[in-house]
Amino acid sequence: MVYDTHAAFGAALMETILVAEHASLSWQAGAAVALACACAVLPDIDHPSSWITQRVDPLGLVSKVFRHRTFTHSLILSALLYLVLFVVFPGVPVWLASGVLVGWMSHWLIDLTNPAGVMLFWPFPTRGMQQRIHWNGFVRNPVKWLTIPVESTGEDVAKILLKLYTLFVAVLYLLAHFPLDLGFLSGAYQPVRAFAAHTLSYVEWRFLAHAALALHIGV
Repeated sequence: MVYDTHAAFGAALMETILVAEHASLSWQAGAAVALACACAVLPDIDHPSSWITQRVDPLGLVSKVFRHRTFTHSLILSALLYLVLFVVFPGVPVWLASGVLVGWMSHWLIDLTNPAGVMLFWPFPTRGMQQRIHWNGFVRNPVKWLTIPVESTGEDVAKILLKLYTLFVAVLYLLAHFPLDLGFLSGAYQPVRAFAAHTLSYVEWRFLAHAALALHIGV
């Protein structure tokens, strides 16, 4: 995936988590979404030609050590990032830690749709193990029609849909939660607020809320 697809998915995932948790409208919620959007491009520091390494030269050193979609896209690094943000440094604001973690994890989540796959369990299998089990360790999407090659028409469509979803959810969230006193027009605004809240209920994925709350992700 290219950088803006990752950025859009990072923002969309953070928004969906906040909606599922019934998070209140706050600057922290907005900051968490913005951080998730920004951090979603970071795992591609393992690619010398990625958008992020082309703009921050020193980050290109990572690509000289690790193969693309291996260490920076692995479960072990996501787990280490979680430990650093939520356990080792408990003073980090929850919104900040959540935005960084969700953005980072969103990257390899959507990369699972890439035909090349992601080495989620890096450093396993090792080279020796790969020869014995005849598998290079890259987890691929088993549903072929759901694979999305990089810079393909499929990615262009996915990118547009993700951006529209992110904008749509943001507008509905504002309409449903904004503490607006319209005086004599307040009665007319209530149906709008109710419609927005009802529509948002369709993206309230409870399993996502339970998982996020268990990991203390939120604002």
